[in-house]
Amino acid sequence: MTYWGETMLDATERMDRRLLRSSGPLIATASIAALLVVLALFSLNKSHYTTKPLALGSSYPLYPRNAVLRVVSFNIHAGRDASGNDRIDDVARLLCDLQPDLVGLQEVRRNDPATRRVLQDVVLSSKTNMVALYQPLVWMLGPTQGNAILSRAYPQAERSMTMTGGSERRGILLISVKLGNTEVDFINVHLGLSRPERSEQIQAIVDLLTERGNPAIIAGDFNARPDSEELRPLAAICQEAWDIALIKHGDGNTFPTSDPRVRADQIWVYGPIEVLEVGVVETDVSDHLPVVASIRLRSLL
Repeated sequence: MTYWGETMLDATERMDRRLLRSSGPLIATASIAALLVVLALFSLNKSHYTTKPLALGSSYPLYPRNAVLRVVSFNIHAGRDASGNDRIDDVARLLCDLQPDLVGLQEVRRNDPATRRVLQDVVLSSKTNMVALYQPLVWMLGPTQGNAILSRAYPQAERSMTMTGGSERRGILLISVKLGNTEVDFINVHLGLSRPERSEQIQAIVDLLTERGNPAIIAGDFNARPDSEELRPLAAICQEAWDIALIKHGDGNTFPTSDPRVRADQIWVYGPIEVLEVGVVETDVSDHLPVVASIRLRSLL
């Protein structure tokens, strides 16, 4: 449509200006979305992030060989309880009360609006005064989710690797700490939901253990019972804490919180390691209960 005294060229230019004005917000929105995608892909491309608590400075504990390590495995359900309420600060308080040396955390998120978009691994590191390693594995249109480790001592080594998965990417996060002159590996995992993928993931863990050869502690949400068929290759070379602990508290079931019936969350040991005590902590800050074990190297005598 042209107005009185307006040429066809003028009308075309006027329509172009209108289109530019109306499409401006759409272009801006698309640009922001594209930037978020790039940032998310960049974050997933990084194998892991390490956070050092400022309060410690350069002061980290040195363990003697006969030290007893307090180890925790805990699926924190993205920092929310079974009803979806924000409980990340309560998770931090619980961990402070437990006073662990090593913690394996699953379903840790960054930038989740349900928990004020905080970096959950950084929050837990700050509140517990422990070194945190975060392994992003899944991008969720804004938030990322993955595994994390908290360590009282500064890690001697750090390693992260991805595993085959079904609906979501899975990973292995590893650090090593020294007990005297002995290097001990601590491995955190969260296995898949199907038996075939868990079988492949267990084999990856077994291969890593035999490749490194260090005494090791393996913590995680295995999404299967310890005596499951797919866990047999791990059971062939490792021992589950509940089976060998000198003292046990409870029955070991960790899921669901309201009525725990499944021993999904476990701590395994590889090599000359003994478990002095193991138990499940009753809490409502997640849909899983944490497992806590006291562990040490066997005596050389």
